[in-house]
Amino acid sequence: MKYFARVCIVLLVAVGIVFGFSYYYRQKKNNENIVLTTQIITTTKANESTTAKADTVYYDDNGFKLFIDSKNKAYIEYNSVRKELIGFDWVLKQTPVDFYYDDYNNDKEKELLVLYSSPANDLNNSLIAADKLDFKSFHRYAALIKPVTNSAGKQDFNIVYADQNTWKKPFEQAINAKMNQLKNCDKYLQFVMDDNDVELKYDKKTGISPNKYVYYAKALNNDNKDGYKKFVKWSKGEGNYYVDKNGSLQLKIMVLAYYDDSNKAQYVGDIHTGVSINKKGSFTITPKTIEFIPKDKYVMPDIRNNNPEKFTYTLNNTSSNTITTNDNLIDWINASFEIQNGVNEQSVSFGELDSQIKCVDKVKITQTSIVLTAKEGFVFSDRVVNGGDYSVVIGNDNDITYKAEILKRDSRSVLKITYDKKYSREELKNVQLKFGA
Repeated sequence: MKYFARVCIVLLVAVGIVFGFSYYYRQKKNNENIVLTTQIITTTKANESTTAKADTVYYDDNGFKLFIDSKNKAYIEYNSVRKELIGFDWVLKQTPVDFYYDDYNNDKEKELLVLYSSPANDLNNSLIAADKLDFKSFHRYAALIKPVTNSAGKQDFNIVYADQNTWKKPFEQAINAKMNQLKNCDKYLQFVMDDNDVELKYDKKTGISPNKYVYYAKALNNDNKDGYKKFVKWSKGEGNYYVDKNGSLQLKIMVLAYYDDSNKAQYVGDIHTGVSINKKGSFTITPKTIEFIPKDKYVMPDIRNNNPEKFTYTLNNTSSNTITTNDNLIDWINASFEIQNGVNEQSVSFGELDSQIKCVDKVKITQTSIVLTAKEGFVFSDRVVNGGDYSVVIGNDNDITYKAEILKRDSRSVLKITYDKKYSREELKNVQLKFGA
């Protein structure tokens, strides 16, 4: 009996072990299934790393959150409401991308404005080499995100995009614009804009327009730098959106000029205009805000109503000092002149000045030109004139030269440099002359 009892006890223990192991195994598999069917964050302990890819957050402010999740989907969150933005992942990934928070549609509520970029390599390659640095190989587009309440009474989002097609048709409908090269001074490109129902007029002799909105830019020098290229047409390039210092949305439209000897465009400047959101929720051009701003290097003064008082200021060189050169050729002058108030003629010494200005007998400055008369036996260089290697600079590095020519008066060689327009005595108070320098 004792032996039978021991056998029963052994059998019971064995059954218990098998049953216990089976129960443990089933529980372990159930726990594994739970882990597999739940997100990792529910089973990860504190300070334990995971293999999950974190969201890439691009904006998190003013109640808005814009991010791309681990599945490369773009989302927006506002007031704990999340919505997927189909295709917006491309927008957020562009560089640069900027965010602004303000009331852009004048509804007394602020919206989120996104300025994003789009590659523009093709346009950059169509510009002359000198203008490529003024264009950064990308366009700037806009997207306005506004929280709204849908028909079901739930929060939703309204997104309005502004790209190239946004401004082209409204601009054509609102504005009449043309560019031409002045007949009496081909250094000038004239850009005229007015309301679409206003006729653009031009003087038959000069090509100057009397219209209200007229702007000027410098034409390109020809390859020899002794004149200016022949302008043939202009076009509007890309439009780029930006926010000005006052926080308002603006648009600048590239203005391109083309010449008869090249298919490369000169990036002359930009048409600037304000951008508004109309009652339909669409971007539109703000009336009475359109103006043209040329690039700094192409800025030209207004040539209209150009009638300053006539004057003549003469400097007579009293020095006999000269610089001996091959064939007594004058090809290097670098000199500055200051017109004295209340004086029309002065006798001064050029003998101690640098450059070949000491080989000049007389300098005459008027409202239209500067004329230099060489000393006996000296002649001005045709090579310098033909190469366009000369300048007359006033004010803030403003080169006012138009053309130069070498004349002969009383057996003397005379250099005449004509300005691009008439200038007053006050404007010409300080003059810097370079010839072959």
